[in-house]
Amino acid sequence: MLSPIERNQSLSDLLRDLVSPPNWTSLANAPTEVLAYILRPAATIAYWIMQFHPELVDGGALKVVVVGAEGLDALDDGAWYQFVPWMIGRQGMSLEVCLVGPDVRKPLLDLLRTAHGTPRTSLGGRVFDFPCASVRETEIGHFLAGQQADNIDLFVLFHPRFEKAYESSWLPAAYSWLNGELSELCAYGSPIAATSYCEEELQAEKFLLEAYGYQVAHRSITNPFCAEESVLGSWGNTLYEVRPVAPAAEFSADSERLDQYDRYVALSREFSREDPPAYLARHTGRLMTIQVQSENGIRLEEVVGLPRENLVISLVTGKFLDDSEAIAESDEDLEGIEASPDVLAAYPRDLPFEYAHILWAIDVYNQAVDRGAN
Repeated sequence: MLSPIERNQSLSDLLRDLVSPPNWTSLANAPTEVLAYILRPAATIAYWIMQFHPELVDGGALKVVVVGAEGLDALDDGAWYQFVPWMIGRQGMSLEVCLVGPDVRKPLLDLLRTAHGTPRTSLGGRVFDFPCASVRETEIGHFLAGQQADNIDLFVLFHPRFEKAYESSWLPAAYSWLNGELSELCAYGSPIAATSYCEEELQAEKFLLEAYGYQVAHRSITNPFCAEESVLGSWGNTLYEVRPVAPAAEFSADSERLDQYDRYVALSREFSREDPPAYLARHTGRLMTIQVQSENGIRLEEVVGLPRENLVISLVTGKFLDDSEAIAESDEDLEGIEASPDVLAAYPRDLPFEYAHILWAIDVYNQAVDRGAN
């Protein structure tokens, strides 16, 4: 028999199952949007387990550490994670959750605080009899050195944002790893689950991690239980695995990769207007087929997304197009500028989507902007 997380294809379907008899009917009158918001992290963990490491459901107990927990990850002292056993079809399983991070008690909107200082929701009283997660307001390196770090089955990194290189607890200035914390996490040896806002962000994170000698599993999947999409993606959109293999002590960062990554950082700051930067527009580097208005009427053309919202380049004509409407037309800012056939031919269309596609789009965009400025 399929588990609830396997037989339901969306968060709304999963919630409908959850509040139906003989399950948690006490939650049946809860606002669906609130319940979806609260249970999204638990559903994401459950789905990741079944997709990447289903062997974790075979035991009678499971210990999960949410690394860098804050806000949504820590609602109601983590009591909502106790729905994970039901979701994976092991309702009798003992689940121990530990929320670890320097911002685990960081305020979230105007929600009240629990006794442990984490955000409290209006529905928290309905899970008062569930075990709370243990809360550790510290870095993961300090946690791993303590007594609670025994027998951890799974580490979860909800949006670690490795690409926030300049102020992140993972990648501070000059791209040096803070206290080797990610290395310590990998050296522990247990599976490491991670999420990103979109496939484009994942590829950039993968490129950066590999530059430092870390390994990201080739397989990534779209999470059907993620939040609604925006131009930047959505919470929990893409799931992947960081392999628990620490870089060799003598490993030196790949300077060529980091130079390439700097171009990504510069543009992502410009796009998102954040400091430290977020990431580029969705579809950057993606090959797509869209309707284009040409001199001879409307036709289908292959285009590639560029690192500006609603901007693409035609691989047929080399023209820069605005695809904000159903039929793309010439972009006003870059009208009259065309990429050469050699540039178009260099697009790595035969490779599975990876950072090389994003880098090609960045370079094409930068060259076009420079030509427009001159």
